[in-house]
Order: sequence, then structure tokens, then C-alpha cells
Amino acid sequence: RKGVGKLLHLMHWSRPDVLNPVRDLSRDMQVASKATMTGMHTAMNFIIATKDLGLKLSPRQELDENRGFKFRIEEDSNSDYANDISNRQSIIGYEIFLEGAPVAVKSAQQTMTTLSSAEGKLVSGTSCAQEMLFVMRIL
Repeated sequence: RKGVGKLLHLMHWSRPDVLNPVRDLSRDMQVASKATMTGMHTAMNFIIATKDLGLKLSPRQELDENRGFKFRIEEDSNSDYANDISNRQSIIGYEIFLEGAPVAVKSAQQTMTTLSSAEGKLVSGTSCAQEMLFVMRIL
């Protein structure tokens, strides 16, 4: 549990690139198997080997004090198709950028079973658009 907890902390604050492996590892926190331990060590070794990677918060432009300033919100979303063999649900993921700096990252299992990869990508894009509207309304 301690190892997965450390990975969750890293994932949340500086390493969103390990969202999927950590999400899979956190499913087995109650009863860890040998495969879970191997996966945790693999994830930790990856983080150590790529310690120069991580979030980079560098906006493209400075905030202008005039009323005409417009923020630029961008996204990157994707989905796999029925990757979980136990329930055939897809994994969605997206990242939202405000002026080039990441402000929201998500990787989760879909709550429904989609019938095609295109439908899975539509669900991922819709979730991302909802989060983008939330970010826009905060501004």
C-alpha cells in the first residue's frame, strides 16, 4: 500500500504520465499479488529512469490587464476500446491546457460499455468538453 500511495502522490502532483499504471495498481491495494508487486516496481523504476520528465508550468503569454484579454484553452483526449477484459469497458483520458500549461488531467474507466472505438472516443471527448467548460467558467 505504501508504494502505491507514493505513486499516487507522484502521479497527482508531478507525473501525470503514469496515470494508467497507477490506476491499475490501485485496484489491487487490499490484496497485492506478485504481479502487482512486479508492476509497482516497474512503475517506480520507470519514474527513476525518467526523473527529468514531469509537469512544466510555462504559460505562452502573460496576463494583460485590459478587458479584451482572452485565454486559450486546449485539450488532448483519447480512449482505448474495451481494454478491461473483465467488463469490456474502455479507459478514457484527457488533459486540458490553459495557455499551454496543464490545468486538468484525468484517466479513468468509463462507467458504461461502448460498442465501438469511435463511441469510446466520443465519450472521452464529451467528458473533456465538460471539464473544459468548467475551466472556462472559473475564468
